[in-house]
Amino acid sequence: MKHSLLDTALILLDIGVLTLVVTLCMGCTSFHKQEKDTWTTGDTIRQMAFTGLNILDSKQTHRITDDPMSHEDNRLLGKNPSHSRINNYFITTTILNGLISYILPKGERELWQYGSI
Repeated sequence: MKHSLLDTALILLDIGVLTLVVTLCMGCTSFHKQEKDTWTTGDTIRQMAFTGLNILDSKQTHRITDDPMSHEDNRLLGKNPSHSRINNYFITTTILNGLISYILPKGERELWQYGSI
């Protein structure tokens, strides 16, 4: 599959943004580990809610791609993403969201999770 220059730039931007977010969160781990901050049942419920909504969004995106009269509005995916690109995007966002939630201290974690939902 041939990518346009814009597609390539968006892919590189995706990688750069994800790398930056993970790097920043890794820096937060030193603060996070200094205090006793355990994962709670509420954290699990919020993370499950995010994952469920992400799965629904993925299914909707697949349907949009299959309809020639529709197009995707997510700039990171492009107007007509392939099914493998959709799968990779949603798997990556689910994993990264969970990792970021785990790394953040309790107060910031709750804000992150509610904001993600």
